[in-house]
Amino acid sequence: MLITLLPHQPPSTEAQQFPPHSPVAGPSTLPPTETLDALPDACYVSHMPAIFTNQLHCEQELLEDQRQRDAECIQNEKHYKQSVIIYAWNEDASPPLIQMFQAAFTWPFFVLTPKILSFIRLSDAADCGGLQMYETTSLGAWVHIDGGHTLEVCEGQHIFIKDVTVHNYQDFDQHHIITQQSTPHLHYDLATERASIHKRSKAANACLPIK
Repeated sequence: MLITLLPHQPPSTEAQQFPPHSPVAGPSTLPPTETLDALPDACYVSHMPAIFTNQLHCEQELLEDQRQRDAECIQNEKHYKQSVIIYAWNEDASPPLIQMFQAAFTWPFFVLTPKILSFIRLSDAADCGGLQMYETTSLGAWVHIDGGHTLEVCEGQHIFIKDVTVHNYQDFDQHHIITQQSTPHLHYDLATERASIHKRSKAANACLPIK
């Protein structure tokens, strides 16, 4: 049997050829699309009519106005109740300077600040250490105090202050009696409150029928 040997031929490279460079993925080169209408040829109304939104807006404005008026009323009521009256004598044999304070301090503490002392014309007395206050709670006498003195006050409290050089403080007894005749306060005048309760109790018992 004869075997014919064919000459060796290198394998063909035509089927194995690859493109020299593959393109790298990048941004899309498609033309930009236009903004689409979310409701093209809408068949239904998507919002409430303006009459309802306007009505809601008006109601909210009315509620806000009412809230502001209520807050202002509450604040004015607090100022009315949380007031302090000062009687100040800065000259001898002269009537007092009477000044009411409502919003110039943080309740219930009243501080004799330089501004308040300036209002009652006692700044010079405070600078010289010549300021006196009538202590009504326990002493019932004039006591020396300094500028910046702090008091815990009650509603409608009366404070008496004078220059130490003032010896004839006119109308003091008249104003002091008026303050003593006012309704007693349980915390600041316990003895007077106890006597008032005892007096009212006796009056009520006297009205009871005798069995």
